[in-house]
Parts: sequence; C-alpha cells; structure tokens
Amino acid sequence: MGFTDTSEAAILNHYLNGIDLPSYSGGIWLALFSTATDDTGAGTELAGNGYARINVSGDFTIAGTVTRGSNNVLVQFSASGGDWVKATHCAFMSLISAGVMISQQELAVHRILADGEDMDFLVDMLGMTVGDP
Repeated sequence: MGFTDTSEAAILNHYLNGIDLPSYSGGIWLALFSTATDDTGAGTELAGNGYARINVSGDFTIAGTVTRGSNNVLVQFSASGGDWVKATHCAFMSLISAGVMISQQELAVHRILADGEDMDFLVDMLGMTVGDP
C-alpha cells in the first residue's frame, strides 16, 4: 500500500520539523472501497449488508532491509444480509468510521461478495514498504 499525502506530510514534518507523528490510539482499520482511492484520501467506502471495517492493529510483522510491514494473520470480511457492491480498493484508516486514510491501494482482484461469502486477505497479502526499492 502507498502512503497518502497526509501520511507523507506527517512523516516529513516529524523528521524535518520535530512535529510528533499522529497517534492512532483507536487502532488501524482496514476498509474496502467501490471506487478508486488516491493519495488525497478520496474513494467511496462500501456500506450496508454487514460491511464493517476490520481492526488490524498489532497484526503486522516488520522485517527486511527494505522494511516491509505485512499482516501476520488472516484478515476476513464476510457479507451478511445481502450482496456487497464490487470492492476495487482497500485502505488503512485511523478510526472505525470516518478518520484519516493512512495508506491505500487497488485490489489485485475486484470482487463482488454475495451474501454469506468471505473475502480473505491471507498472511502477507497486506502491507507497506518503506525504504529504497
């Protein structure tokens, strides 16, 4: 996932101007979107039929010389009460609803979940890399 402009500015302000980084004490939440997300935090989040963001705080392993943080547990969304619209993008958010978009990316596979179906993000499928490529 790529950092949003807000996250990039926070990192630069921290290192160059001594401003504290934001504290996301409410956790980091994975959200699904039906339209493109971008560095400005734009996008239309899914809603209804059992959709809810998933708290993924503390579920990441940080490793490597090009530092990558990736999920170390299965993350699963489940449709209930009806079909979901097609999910095309995902993002890490700062709150269970609303909040700041921290990072975002397009899903490798765009998918409509039918009532009762699951969308799984297996171990190491979600993550961010910081460092030289």
